[in-house]
Amino acid sequence: MGFAVARNTARKHLLGLLRPDAGSARVLGTEMFGADASARQEIAYVSEGVLYPAWARVGDVIDFERNCRARFDGQRLDAWLVSQRIERGKKTSALSKGEAKRLELEIAFGAQPRVFLLDEPFSGFDPVWQRLAHPPVIARETLVSGWRLLPVCSGSLCMFASSSI
Repeated sequence: MGFAVARNTARKHLLGLLRPDAGSARVLGTEMFGADASARQEIAYVSEGVLYPAWARVGDVIDFERNCRARFDGQRLDAWLVSQRIERGKKTSALSKGEAKRLELEIAFGAQPRVFLLDEPFSGFDPVWQRLAHPPVIARETLVSGWRLLPVCSGSLCMFASSSI
C-alpha cells in the first residue's frame, strides 16, 4: 500500500498536479507545479485506467488532442486506425480494453513529447493483447521493466514506467 501511495504522489508531482512540500519535481529541468503550457507539451501520460470519457467518440478525442498539442503528428495514429478498422465515429466505450489503451498510446506518441509517463498501461491484459498493445513502446527502442518508477532514456527520448511490459 505504501509503495502505491508514493508512486501516485510521485506521478502527481511529475505532472505538476501537486506542489512539493519540500524539494522539487522537475521534468527536463523545469519545475512542473505551475509550469507553462510549453513545458507541459513535453510530457505524455498514459494511465492504468480508462482516460477518455465513455460518451466521447474516437475522432473527438483525437481532434481534442490535436488541438491541445502544438507538435501533434497523427500520421501513425491514422494508419493504426485504418489497420484496425476503427471508425472515428465509434464511441470510446465501444472499444475493447486493448484498443482503448492502444489508442491512448498512439495519441501519446502523436504528441511527440520528450517524456512519457506510463502508469501500468498494460496491467490486466492477457499475454496476446500485451504483445499487440505495446509495439509502439518497443519501436522506440526503450526497455522498461520492474514494478517501480524507472527512467529509461535513449537519445532525446525518456520514458518513465511503473510496470513491466
